[in-house]
Amino acid sequence: MFEPLVQRIQQLAKRAGVREVPASVVVAAVAVAAVVVFWAVWNWWPTPTQGAVEFEEGPVSVATETVAAVQPSAATTACVVVHVVGCVRHPGVYELDAGSRVVDAVDAAGGSLPDAVLSAVNLARIVTDGEQIVVPDEDDRALTSSNSPPGGASSGGASAPQAQVNINTADAAALESLPGVGPSTAAKIVADRDANGPYASVDDLTRVSGIGPKKLEQLKGLACVR
Repeated sequence: MFEPLVQRIQQLAKRAGVREVPASVVVAAVAVAAVVVFWAVWNWWPTPTQGAVEFEEGPVSVATETVAAVQPSAATTACVVVHVVGCVRHPGVYELDAGSRVVDAVDAAGGSLPDAVLSAVNLARIVTDGEQIVVPDEDDRALTSSNSPPGGASSGGASAPQAQVNINTADAAALESLPGVGPSTAAKIVADRDANGPYASVDDLTRVSGIGPKKLEQLKGLACVR
């Protein structure tokens, strides 16, 4: 395979004034040259590196960590504070989630008592922060709906005086004409009177459950004993 190359080299040598170059010398020189060229190419030829691949992966990792770092933490649920009073098991101040309704406030207070008039309360209404929720009983409802003492006005425009109610003889229906006395309280007055005897004074009404000093003041002048 080296014969044409050897002949060519010998021809060039003769032209250069060299008489004759042995073929073995030419072959050895070509082999040495081939080894030198191969070694140079092997050591000096640039080889691809892995830098480009690593560089491409770097931004993906950094972006992932950045997104994780800016994720917001779970926000604290907003709340409202309400005061529940009236005919509930545990009146007091309660904290509810924002958007809660009156029924949630009543449940937080232990639920309503048997005497509660829930129809007087809008249980579906959304509560507001700082409000007071009143759950009335029958007597509270009667007192709230009464804007003035019972009794009509005379033709001259002056209010006619109301006849006093004898709490020792009046039946439940007559007792309900008194301010703040509903069916439940009227029944209690009659039951207490039957059990303990006639009332010595109007002040004795405080022995009836549901009649306190405030309600007693409303009854004085309109109730009597004889």
